[in-house]
Amino acid sequence: MTRTAGDISGYRAGHLRIACMPALSLSFVPDLIGDFVAEKPDLSITLQTRSSPKVQELVAADLFDIGIVELPVEFPGVAQEAMAFPCLCVMPAGHRLAVRKQITPADLDGEPFISLGNSHMTYHRVRECFSEAGAHWNVRIQSHLFVSACAMVRRGLGVTLADPFTFQQFEGTGLVARPFRPKVAIDLAVIYASEKPRSRLVSEFVGHAIDAMTGYLETDPN
Repeated sequence: MTRTAGDISGYRAGHLRIACMPALSLSFVPDLIGDFVAEKPDLSITLQTRSSPKVQELVAADLFDIGIVELPVEFPGVAQEAMAFPCLCVMPAGHRLAVRKQITPADLDGEPFISLGNSHMTYHRVRECFSEAGAHWNVRIQSHLFVSACAMVRRGLGVTLADPFTFQQFEGTGLVARPFRPKVAIDLAVIYASEKPRSRLVSEFVGHAIDAMTGYLETDPN
């Protein structure tokens, strides 16, 4: 058996095409890939960052093997492994609420808030939490991405709720995060084509991704 044939049979060689939503493509997925290829020197990978609907389209068209997206998954021919991740309340380390173990809408009554836009799932979930608590949700700025919202928190423009993957990129930059209650989740999924058999390499990476993401389901950031 040649070395190449042996590597393929051992899933150390080949090519994986991965498409990912922006929030996880900046740090989490590059780290995921780094761990995955550590013992696969002949494995090559393509990583493309696109919006969640576009990632779904690319996977459904068999142009990419694996995608990581926000729900809902709306394309036929796409299988999903879905998980819901509680968002964290992100604030400057010197903020008056940083001493709290968790944050509620009542704590943020009238506090300048940086929100994602009203087309995002978390916008409506956060609004509902504040409404049910009788607290004033003072949306000062709307942003398209959690990473931009966290960058503006770092500038002192308000607080935000962000997914744990994004906050990880800001650890050690003067920001802290606390659990928010009641929970506000962001729904994510690892997707792959359902109309064809998965290769062992794809199956292995999907399992690797799910294992890594599971570690963020309940994260005490500090």
